Amino acid sequence: MSCNRMENRILPYVDGRLKAGEMKEMEAHLKTCAACELRVSEFRAVSGLLGMCTLWLACGTLARDVEECQIQMVAVKPIARWQIWLGKWLGIISMNAVLLALSGAAIFGMLQW
Repeated sequence: MSCNRMENRILPYVDGRLKAGEMKEMEAHLKTCAACELRVSEFRAVSGLLGMCTLWLACGTLARDVEECQIQMVAVKPIARWQIWLGKWLGIISMNAVLLALSGAAIFGMLQW
């Protein structure tokens, strides 16, 4: 199986979105191709890193807001709570986008170097 054909399946494989037959085909290819195995490992590392960074940022942000009593100050203003949480969620998603761009650039740089 050629790497060009498998390249489009790497992300669905890492995310677990491939069908059973495609999954077996991908696993068979990964046993014989070190380059694709390396890419899968890199994508798994990036995915795990983004997940951990999201948790770290979310917990840190909320803990700071509680500690500084900012949630109480904002909650008494005429802003719906869903707007507060939506704003925090959008901020965390924006940070994830930045982290994804940086890690993608780093992986691209390592592959080119």
